[in-house]
Amino acid sequence: MIPKQFPGENRFNLKKLEKKWQLIANAYRKENPGLSEEDISYRDGEFDLMTDKTTKKTNKDRETVWKEIQEWKLNEGFV
Repeated sequence: MIPKQFPGENRFNLKKLEKKWQLIANAYRKENPGLSEEDISYRDGEFDLMTDKTTKKTNKDRETVWKEIQEWKLNEGFV
């Protein structure tokens, strides 16, 4: 489910978000120490389930988590 805050998002943009997550997941976990390796892992098609786990563990809503992923600054080596 795409958060209401991102009405222009589509499955293509969700795929871009998933790809970015793959690059930043470990750094995100370091910034949110309550998350386990299992919490940040997911299978194809289960990105929503992973973000739901993340929201519960970080006490953030889904829109906040998605926005954090979208706005996360990548290290120069990843760009």
